[in-house]
Amino acid sequence: MLKATNHLNFFLLLGLMGSLAPCRAQGNSPQLKLWYDQPAALWEEALPLGNGTTGAMVFGGLSKDRFQINDNTLWSGEPDAGNNPNGPQILPKVRQAIFAGKYEEAAVLWKKMQGPYSARYLPMGDLWLDFHQDEKKVKDYKRELDMERAINRVSYSYQGVQYQRESFISFPDKALVVRLKADKKKSITFDLSLTSKLKYSVSAQGNNQLTLQGKAPSFVANRDYEPQQVVYDSIGGKGMAFAMQISVKNIGGVVKKEGDKLKIIGADEVILFLTEATSFNGFDKSPSQEGKDATLLAKNRMHTVSKKNFQTILSDHQKDYQALFNRVAFELTGTSVHDKLPTDQRIMQFSKGPADLGLLTLYYHFGRYLLIASSRQGGRPANLQGIWNDHVQPPWGSNYTTNINTEMNYWLAENTNLAECHQPLFDFMDELAINGAKTASINYNIDKGWVVHHNSDLWAKTSPPGGYDWDPKGMPRWSAWPMAGAWLSTHLWEHYRFTGDKTFLKEKAYPLMKGAAQFMLQWLIADLGNKYLVTNPSTSPENTIKIAGKEYQLTMASTMDMAIIRELFTAVIHSCAILNVDPEF
Repeated sequence: MLKATNHLNFFLLLGLMGSLAPCRAQGNSPQLKLWYDQPAALWEEALPLGNGTTGAMVFGGLSKDRFQINDNTLWSGEPDAGNNPNGPQILPKVRQAIFAGKYEEAAVLWKKMQGPYSARYLPMGDLWLDFHQDEKKVKDYKRELDMERAINRVSYSYQGVQYQRESFISFPDKALVVRLKADKKKSITFDLSLTSKLKYSVSAQGNNQLTLQGKAPSFVANRDYEPQQVVYDSIGGKGMAFAMQISVKNIGGVVKKEGDKLKIIGADEVILFLTEATSFNGFDKSPSQEGKDATLLAKNRMHTVSKKNFQTILSDHQKDYQALFNRVAFELTGTSVHDKLPTDQRIMQFSKGPADLGLLTLYYHFGRYLLIASSRQGGRPANLQGIWNDHVQPPWGSNYTTNINTEMNYWLAENTNLAECHQPLFDFMDELAINGAKTASINYNIDKGWVVHHNSDLWAKTSPPGGYDWDPKGMPRWSAWPMAGAWLSTHLWEHYRFTGDKTFLKEKAYPLMKGAAQFMLQWLIADLGNKYLVTNPSTSPENTIKIAGKEYQLTMASTMDMAIIRELFTAVIHSCAILNVDPEF
């Protein structure tokens, strides 16, 4: 199912057009900017920034501006495999029921093989800038996302003064940087504060720095009818620790603390630095008992970035970002009749008649921008909403939905020349292979290879979700799907096809693909006539199956299963030939 709330998935579909991209200079094109003539009223209207780890949704407010902050390692819970040892006894009964055409009985049996739901991806906090301005007196307002430079800008005039705010998140410096300017001295006055929707406290260091320290819940419910919804452990208990630090560098004026806020008064220019970190220390380590010192990490990053000149930070940020973004130029030549309109108005006009080909160009580049912003080497892969989420209980947990959405996030990685952005997914697969081998053994008594089901999370969950057998909404039509390891493995082959990197194929791709294939060789069983090897149980993910006019949740040998297996096996066979290994396999 395509999840329409997902910023990343929704826009990255156009990445498939990347192979059509001609080589030409981008220039300062309106097809590389999203812009609006009013602030964001809703979270979905804010503009995204990201460096693969830190994400921010920028609202561009007038009397008060909000930067909603995420870190892609801030999740609920701790490592929990959730494997179900009942599986080896129940699986033969499920298969027997399906072969006998007793599909409803098979679905009831399968629910006893389900495990827990995944962990939830969480919001870190908010940076607030309170200007105390009368919005009715603002003129010439504009906010924009410049995708050529990965910068957010807000500009307007107020009582004869022209104001501008620029913000970006640097990958080299691991920081959010905000610069506030005015064309008249002593005009910049505002209050600055940090908050979080999780448990937190804020303290001031000197007159120009705030630190927020927080604790994530040990458990967040998947269903609104579960007896416990959001659970925090006591001090020293389970749960991720996190920290944000904000530092103010002012030219002119004064900065002073007032409780848990900072007041900037009468400045000519202000630069804000925000760094953040969590105690995450690996998919298999407890963040509460074996975690990193989040506060120290944020402090060290602040110590480094705050010493630098703004122009140096900006230059390094743009050089890093443009090394990826500028590899592809793409433009649909033809009518762009509405390129002078704000983006939201262009979309409304497009719905009346798709003449604005420039909007499609913009759409395409936004997809590439989002992948760069949410998936960088050394980090975690992009989750269901990239790295942007404002809810403690987000839609579908904002997890890794591996029966379509995780794959969809990366469909454009190779064919729009962003191969490096694919790397976090491959690193994640190393972790999934470790946990997935345990799930294969415990849940299915399969002793070779690895398996992943329909959901995963920061802790590399590989077991079937669904809430064991207690949850009435835990549906076999999506939980009975052990195909994610196989499907994700085809991304490895795609990367090799585009790069021709035999070292990658030998050291990374082939071992993972072989492991996924080994599991499938043991998962496949002979059908009733012993003519074919089939998957049983099988689903077409999140869909029911009609047999003799009646709908069921489970079947055998769905087209999707067999297509994924054929593609994986073919890739493994080609890899064996290329590497001259495993002829017997």
